[in-house]
Amino acid sequence: MTYPVGTTNSNRDFFDTNILIYAHSKQDPIKMTKALDLLTDAIEHGTGVLSSQVLGEFFT
Repeated sequence: MTYPVGTTNSNRDFFDTNILIYAHSKQDPIKMTKALDLLTDAIEHGTGVLSSQVLGEFFT
């Protein structure tokens, strides 16, 4: 299964709203684990990018 991580450009990983939702939701433990792994890796390597639109969608 492919997860909607977005695009990679210049060693940056753009995350869309679905990744944040999967990381926050406990309804699907497999998706939650994968999303958390992706976000953790991006944080550890300083490559993660979130747009203000994605954050707005997630928090509304």
